Amino acid sequence: MSGNIQGSSISSNEYIYSECTGVSVAPSLTIIVRSSGKIEIDIQSGTSSALIIESTNVIDGNWHFVVYTDNGDGNGKLYIDTNLEQNAVYTESVYGSTTLAFIGYL
Repeated sequence: MSGNIQGSSISSNEYIYSECTGVSVAPSLTIIVRSSGKIEIDIQSGTSSALIIESTNVIDGNWHFVVYTDNGDGNGKLYIDTNLEQNAVYTESVYGSTTLAFIGYL
């Protein structure tokens, strides 16, 4: 998943992407730009979870290219402007047979 982000300020968290399997909130994957300007990736999968909160401020008036990759087997990576920022490791799959996805909602 990838996208360009540009902004100079936000007053509350902005959801970029969220998905969940079935009708429950877990397992789920959520990507948020926090009001601090930091990217948050929240992965919930059964009893396992991983949280990435990156220190790079993407709400600084410049364009930033943000990429999140996930091999579906417990390994996720966050890139900002082509630089690997963080790894997420979790023990159970986020992906199921039915996935509800929301892109760019508040």
